[in-house]
Amino acid sequence: MKTAKQKSHKLARVACELPEEMAKAFKAKVASQGLKIRDVVVNLISEYLKEK
Repeated sequence: MKTAKQKSHKLARVACELPEEMAKAFKAKVASQGLKIRDVVVNLISEYLKEK
């Protein structure tokens, strides 16, 4: 079982590797919805992985 901290580190690593347009979409989503950043990251990464 991974701790929440380990999961967030993994998310941060994946987020750093996202293409430029994903980063822009991420910033736009955070700005428009005022969501918790972690929730947006999880959603974006899962969407991105589905596309592959």
